[in-house]
Amino acid sequence: MRNHFIHAILVAIIVSAAPLATANDGLMDAIITDSLCAANHKSIRLSCDATGVRSRIRAGTKYVLWDGRYAYVLSDQKAADQWAARKVRVLATLDAKTRQVRIISIVAR
Repeated sequence: MRNHFIHAILVAIIVSAAPLATANDGLMDAIITDSLCAANHKSIRLSCDATGVRSRIRAGTKYVLWDGRYAYVLSDQKAADQWAARKVRVLATLDAKTRQVRIISIVAR
């Protein structure tokens, strides 16, 4: 019975597709990029492909989840590398104070 309850909660979270900006947990579509690209790519014409993103990560920027308006720092920087510059759908938990995201599940879009 407990497994059915947990399953029902997970389905409700996924179906609701609540954006991270308005809730602690939610499902959202975004791009995994670096903090510099998310903030400035239009104004300074950065290469925001996987090679450019990884290059800036090695130089000290952080992986972020960019939804087009906000950048959320990813809690697991190493795991984010395989998703560099890719559009993804994530189920995640947001720490509103630090704007840090802990990804629960991730799939390519």
